[in-house]
Amino acid sequence: MTISNLQQETDQSFMLQALALAEKGKYSTLPNPCVGCILTKNGIIIGSGFHKKAGTGHAEVNALADARNKGNDTSGSTAYVTLEPCSHFGLTPPCAVALVKAGVKRVVCAMTDPNPLVSGKGFDILRDAGIEVIVGICEHQARRINVPFLYAMEHEIPYVTQKMGISLDGRIALKNGASKWITSAESRADVQTLRAQHQAILTTAATVIADDPSMNVRTDEFPKTVKLSVPEEYVVRPLKVIVDKRKVLTLKEKIFSSSGDVLLVYPSDNRDVSEKKLTEKINVLYVPAVNNSDDLDIEQVLKYLHSIKIRNVLIESGPKFCKFMLSHNLINSLILYIAPKLLGDDAISFCKLEGYESMDEINSLKLAKCTQIGNDIKLEYIIKE
Repeated sequence: MTISNLQQETDQSFMLQALALAEKGKYSTLPNPCVGCILTKNGIIIGSGFHKKAGTGHAEVNALADARNKGNDTSGSTAYVTLEPCSHFGLTPPCAVALVKAGVKRVVCAMTDPNPLVSGKGFDILRDAGIEVIVGICEHQARRINVPFLYAMEHEIPYVTQKMGISLDGRIALKNGASKWITSAESRADVQTLRAQHQAILTTAATVIADDPSMNVRTDEFPKTVKLSVPEEYVVRPLKVIVDKRKVLTLKEKIFSSSGDVLLVYPSDNRDVSEKKLTEKINVLYVPAVNNSDDLDIEQVLKYLHSIKIRNVLIESGPKFCKFMLSHNLINSLILYIAPKLLGDDAISFCKLEGYESMDEINSLKLAKCTQIGNDIKLEYIIKE
């Protein structure tokens, strides 16, 4: 069905508003995607909503409830939804059925849901009920806000981001290991929001020993510009995953006593991946080494995390693990917080890769975003999509 230019402009305008609503859930919806919904009638918004947390109402249900609470009749309305309405009974009933029952006559959707439980089925329910369905409005923007969810659905492995705080000359610490603080307080506050957008933080025993971190999400340290649109208790609390290939941690380190669950990754005695509960909040995952080396098979760890519905992972580690992950093509994006400081030639580099013989061998990363944070610069690069 063709749509007039005026109708397309109207659809895009309302869809962009729905996408802005969807982004309000970016600190709380995982493992579910961020979704927003706007209901209109005669060109006027009569209801709106977004998905706040897994297990709570989806965007469409919240928008319908908002319309009813305002005394608005939803029959004959248009729904603008940023992702295909669900068609199955999960923790909540199907949204496609809710839209049919509400008398919606037209549904404009940004994109199809890649989840095999949903993909195309939600649209079938709507069309079978005689509802006009338009798909693909602002699809690029819709994909951008749900990269981890979409990548995990399409590749069956979490989306992995390496985060580093570095000096202008690419160093993470002085020769003696001193690193507090290279980046500014503003950058460190931004890291709290970055953690809150990830379901797991992956680190190593070496980093735990060197820094004794908590690796919590501290909402009280969020930048003042961040206004939570959900209750604080909804904010994602990442699983802390620690690769301890030599079993050197004592379990008395701060990361174990801080809030949140921990997954310890130990070497397996065979080629199998297995798990074991150590304490109420600490589990152990046993994984084999890579090609008879002493490096553990982190791809198996990522596959395990996917199996427990973890869509994305943030790496906070030192240069050796960064090199390992890059050399095994396990990193999707790189985030660098760059401070205007020069630490010198003998300081520790953030990543020690093998040398190249030719510039033609080197791949250029794709710059996705550049942001000034205080006196620092935050660079976000895409390595693989």
